Amino acid sequence: MHLGHVLPRWITVAEHLSMRKMDYPDDLIPFMAIGNEKGFSECYKRQIVPIHVAAYYLSSENRTKPITEHDDNQLQAFFRQYTSSEANFGTLCFEFECFRAQESPFEPGHRCWTLSKTPKLFWHAAMILSPLIAKLGYRFFSTPCNSVASEQAFSIQNLIHNKSRNRLKSVTTDKLTYIYTNGRILDQFDSEGMFQLPESIKARSIHDLTPEDEVTLENALLGLDIEHQSNEVDEDENMDGNEEEESSEEDDDDSW
Repeated sequence: MHLGHVLPRWITVAEHLSMRKMDYPDDLIPFMAIGNEKGFSECYKRQIVPIHVAAYYLSSENRTKPITEHDDNQLQAFFRQYTSSEANFGTLCFEFECFRAQESPFEPGHRCWTLSKTPKLFWHAAMILSPLIAKLGYRFFSTPCNSVASEQAFSIQNLIHNKSRNRLKSVTTDKLTYIYTNGRILDQFDSEGMFQLPESIKARSIHDLTPEDEVTLENALLGLDIEHQSNEVDEDENMDGNEEEESSEEDDDDSW
């Protein structure tokens, strides 16, 4: 689920409530009224911000949908916020209109239109056509529209950096959070016998991990086989040694 899904969900909810107004007139008609400070329109204004509007209209599936005056103002506000100069703002607006009209550099024959049902891949393929708006679109559809991961991280930090441990340094808290988050994965790897962590990491304190140890630990969390990597390095070294021996033998033959 990405940022382009937010506005369509609200539109679907609004259409559903409008259809049911006749079934529940006493509740839904006042709730859907524009001037109701506690109604649907106020909830919409608080939840839908310009970035959601921009993501909606940058979806290739919504390319031909008309833009209301309110949404157009939201788009311009976001484009100005995203760009750092008036020239970039004009370029972004121009590329946006070319995208909607399928004009150069967004002609229908380009490969990106074959990926129109997958917005993230569409804008990734369009980066060679217009880097400014394509980069923006790719960021939109690569960004999840929920905060579950960050909320989990803050919950773990609150669990570790509590009242009785409020003198922990930020570096220590970050490392303890990292270990708490990924410890179960490491335990699962060890229990299944996938690989064992090097003793150089197990024997060290979290404060003494070297950059190389941190890279090794990250490789373990990503599921990379440390032993396999070390074997490949040994094989490469052996091959280099054999090549050196062969070259020395050839030199000896030439001397004869």
